[in-house]
Amino acid sequence: MTTTAPSGYSFPQFAAKSVLRAAARAILSGLVTWPSTPSQEDGLTVIIGAAWRLPHVALANLRFLSLQKADCVREVLLVFDCLPGELPADYPQRIAAVAGGLPVRCLFYTPRQVRIARTIDWGWIYSWMSWSLGIGACRTRLAMLHDLDALLLRTDILQERHDRIREHNCTYMGIGYYEGRHVIAADRLAKTFELTFNVNDVRSSVKPVDLFNRMAVIGGRRVEFDTFLHAQRLSGSVRVSPIDETDMVHPSQMICQFVDHVRRPVRVPTVNNLLMLPYYQFLGGDDSLLVSLSADLASSPDGSVKAWGRPLAAGRIGAAHADWLRKQTLRAESAARSGGPPDQRVLRYLDAIDAAVNQAAPAR
Repeated sequence: MTTTAPSGYSFPQFAAKSVLRAAARAILSGLVTWPSTPSQEDGLTVIIGAAWRLPHVALANLRFLSLQKADCVREVLLVFDCLPGELPADYPQRIAAVAGGLPVRCLFYTPRQVRIARTIDWGWIYSWMSWSLGIGACRTRLAMLHDLDALLLRTDILQERHDRIREHNCTYMGIGYYEGRHVIAADRLAKTFELTFNVNDVRSSVKPVDLFNRMAVIGGRRVEFDTFLHAQRLSGSVRVSPIDETDMVHPSQMICQFVDHVRRPVRVPTVNNLLMLPYYQFLGGDDSLLVSLSADLASSPDGSVKAWGRPLAAGRIGAAHADWLRKQTLRAESAARSGGPPDQRVLRYLDAIDAAVNQAAPAR
């Protein structure tokens, strides 16, 4: 359970954040609209906000989705934060090669959406816009927000999420209650990632911009509502059905940390999940960064390397987090290889991370 001060944010913090979030909503208002006609089809749509700068990560995600045994899935929507011509020309063929028969439809931003999103260049803007566009494009009555960096290991998860929300006949079915930014579990608002929801209920009760972050007072606390929390608070029934942590690999905030790393490195926490990204790219068919970073990490005198054009103090993540990254990587690797031994390139990379952490240890 997250411990938080009873009052939440201080008043100056709350006031400053309120101005910033209101300004963002004013800029975003009207950028995305939803159809007035309800979705009619049965089944489940899986919505993934995909990053054009990380095309191999989307392929890695699809590789795991293709292993799902889910007759309910009607479509996977890959919503890219770019224009159609900005992806590699052969990308549709790459999707087909890993999707395993899954029906995948790619959506893209308009030039105006691209311009505004890249001017702000903030992970929350991209996720809000991509999810909102996906919701508008849904043909089914039920949908699930599937995080780009979440790899589903248990093969019946999608079918289970579909069946659970139908069983409970609720608007929102989460995998747990949200805790963070002074929101607590007792507020009974579902986490956004892997959130299943009734598309028609959402589109009829709120506007797309209402999904975006905002400040609020709840239970006497000054809090920040992450994406979708305000919409849950406004209307709809919320239920929770957990997914065991061993059934999924999900290095939280990895994509947002990447966006910050290439634009605002000062905002990336010392203990972060960026070192998982090369493995995701490897899963998506590109081992170049995994191999090059392995050499750089192993030879770094202080555990620091250059990644994505920026310095990265890789060794400062500490031994405990390096162990956690190894555990997550090997779990994903086992699932990807049907229980077979991990690829030697992956093992060399994990050993190089350990070496970088050991090199950085005396300097801490």
